[in-house]
Amino acid sequence: MNQDLIKFSIPESINKTIETNLKTLSQEKFVERIWQKDHTLWSDSPEEITNRLDWLIVGQEILDQSAQIDNLLAGLAKDGITNVYVLGMGGSSLAPDIFSKVFTSQFKVSIIDTTDPSRITDLEKEMPLDKSVYIVATKSGGTAETLSLFKYFYQKISKNSSVPGNSFVAITDPGSKLEKLATDLKFRQIFRNNPNIGGRYSALSFFGMVPAAIAGADYKSLLSQSNQTFDTLKDENAPLTQATLKLGILMGALSLQNQDKLTFIIPDNITIVAEWIEQLIAESTGKNGKGILPVIGEQPTTPDNYGTDRIFINYTFAGATPYAAQVQALIDANYPVVTIDLANFNQLGVHFAFWEFATAVAGAVMGIQPFNQPNVESAKVSARKMIDIYKETGELPPLDTVEFSKQTLEKFLSDLSQYAYISIHGYVNPNPAFTQAFKKLQTSLRNKTKKATTFGFGPRFLHSTGQLHKGDAGNGVFIQFVTKNEKDLPIPDEAGSDQSQMPFGVLKTAQALGDGQALKQNHRKMITFLINENDADKIATLID
Repeated sequence: MNQDLIKFSIPESINKTIETNLKTLSQEKFVERIWQKDHTLWSDSPEEITNRLDWLIVGQEILDQSAQIDNLLAGLAKDGITNVYVLGMGGSSLAPDIFSKVFTSQFKVSIIDTTDPSRITDLEKEMPLDKSVYIVATKSGGTAETLSLFKYFYQKISKNSSVPGNSFVAITDPGSKLEKLATDLKFRQIFRNNPNIGGRYSALSFFGMVPAAIAGADYKSLLSQSNQTFDTLKDENAPLTQATLKLGILMGALSLQNQDKLTFIIPDNITIVAEWIEQLIAESTGKNGKGILPVIGEQPTTPDNYGTDRIFINYTFAGATPYAAQVQALIDANYPVVTIDLANFNQLGVHFAFWEFATAVAGAVMGIQPFNQPNVESAKVSARKMIDIYKETGELPPLDTVEFSKQTLEKFLSDLSQYAYISIHGYVNPNPAFTQAFKKLQTSLRNKTKKATTFGFGPRFLHSTGQLHKGDAGNGVFIQFVTKNEKDLPIPDEAGSDQSQMPFGVLKTAQALGDGQALKQNHRKMITFLINENDADKIATLID
């Protein structure tokens, strides 16, 4: 990415704010100090900062260890593997999801980041167990969804293989529970990632580059280009550095003025890139009563359908966009618009570096620490309590549901004067039918209320925007959909065991319950609809 590929169309009053903040960052030597890992840029405490900044240098580390990745590729090809499944959540799955969708290779790469049993069943129908390898990816080594999926597929493989561990690869931090498990069960390979990187900043580490290589990306070129970008970002006066600082300031400074809805206008074929950016920004900035809300999936419209709380990112691909007229109308209406061009998919490493640095800048401008995620843990704690109740009693607490009707939704949304956005949560099978249904509902609610509207599948969004939902200023309202599953799948208690205390459907519902409880504990307004797993078409009945 060079300076010519970033264009700012900013009203003069906002430009003055940016220029003032640029001078402040220069006086405070922000660029120099970030490379010194100076935690005081964000906090008086070094906790989860000084040990979270190696995303700045990890690219060269991976290049130096590239033989590990190349050996894995050679082994997969030699053994006739055709399918590779990444089991991961949040930072362990979003960058791999990009690579799986935009590159092609001899391997079919798929991401499994769901606990919905019907979705897992759908994937299994086209899963050649004897020609599949599963990448178990979790930084902590203890992510509940990831380990549940691992135990499920390990049990399947062990029924038909004398060496089931050969079907698994681990990516984790040294010393984690998963590293020990992978060693004991003789996994095909273990990638020990640099532990001084947070999940959402890990795209250029083993967590991103191993799946990228398998998916067919020239991962060494991605890393080399990202390294060059970071080298450029060491020079405060370089045009790219100035553009990166400017974007970070724009996001951070305007969020403090309640202009905090970072709305993406983006071609369908690169929307997946915005989903990675969504986690990076939302989880980094949504805390301490502050936050930047990325808005993805809304159909672009005329300026009168947007509130004054918007900033627009106009992402183009190879200079092209299907929304040129809408973007020009927004510029004419004095909305701040930043146009960023992804020249081709081989430039992804540059864009990862650019957004990571800009997000760190935004955190400094906002006065928050962008590398922790305190409210993610609150939903996990609530979900674990629900699971404990299930294991003790054989039942989960009931969902606090409302009647599924347009009238119920209208009543819930009748007074949004004190709220700034609507968030739809779907604890359902993330199949095309539900995806399309929720996208239509999202745009309909935006048009009806003029409020920013977002959507995410659970539990995936819990490792992304879930942090912001509980940690921001509390001006969102939440509509939760949970499906009743006709058939369930057991989660083995241990790898290779036939014993199971809990199925996936219970885990999914416990996560919905836990998320709802965490939202209510943080005084958020929400409702829950319980629907059947084949009722995607009924979502349309809620649309006016």
